[in-house]
Amino acid sequence: MKSMTGYGKAVANHHQYDIAVEMKSVNHRFLDIALRMPRELNSLELALKKQIKEVLVRGRVDCFVTINKEEADSQVLKINWSLLDQLVEQLTEAEKTRYKGQAFSAKKILNSAILQDTLFEIVEDEIAVDELAEDLKVTFQEALLALDASRLAEGESVQNVLTNYINEAIVHLKAIEADQKETEQEFQTKLFEKVTQVLGDSVHEERIFTEIALLLEKGDISEETDRLGIHFEKGLELVQSTEPIGKNMDFLIQEMNREVNTIGSKTSLISIKEHVLALKSIIEKMREQIQNIE
Repeated sequence: MKSMTGYGKAVANHHQYDIAVEMKSVNHRFLDIALRMPRELNSLELALKKQIKEVLVRGRVDCFVTINKEEADSQVLKINWSLLDQLVEQLTEAEKTRYKGQAFSAKKILNSAILQDTLFEIVEDEIAVDELAEDLKVTFQEALLALDASRLAEGESVQNVLTNYINEAIVHLKAIEADQKETEQEFQTKLFEKVTQVLGDSVHEERIFTEIALLLEKGDISEETDRLGIHFEKGLELVQSTEPIGKNMDFLIQEMNREVNTIGSKTSLISIKEHVLALKSIIEKMREQIQNIE
């Protein structure tokens, strides 16, 4: 069982760039993915979302991708060789012929030419997209698995809490069943004595038992307690599952609550009503817990 709340992070260092991927998730009815990354990586969005869908089923997942280029490795010198060749050739020729014997230095002019952007330019080296894409997918998967592990760890904690709640609810259910059996027998005996005392022998004993049975049937909660017991057992089975159980548990909680409400409406016994109130409280706590279960 997994929680929908978790956090994962992964970092990778390369000679041209560093990759950092952070993921966090919270509860959501469906799987809702939000990716925030550099615009030049938008072409990878579908592939990255597919990676998430292969691991997670529900939850709001926010992913943050950061690419930091290594400044020293990302800059290269770009020389316009065609223009530079022409400049050297013409300055050399001018020094030998046109300005021969004059204060003219081709070397000085070439030294100052280094400042000209048309000849020498420092530009950002373009990172190989294919290489970056593969590195990002690997780092992204590491962060995703870290997120999944985080969700699983929290899910185990919730699993223990739910198991304790269900076991506590089973104790109250057994107490209700015991009170109901004891009360039915006592109610039947007292009612028979009361009817006999009032009517004497004028009413057949068979008729009295028939009327008593009808009254008892109206307040019978055995079907509700049986179904509630089945729901509790199913709940214990579900919380041990490794598959997503959030939606199934949500439906089961509704059914538990319905049976408990019916029991409460059928009985007039204070002892049973006290257990009904306790069960309602436990079921509400369970409902709060499963809101964060995948």
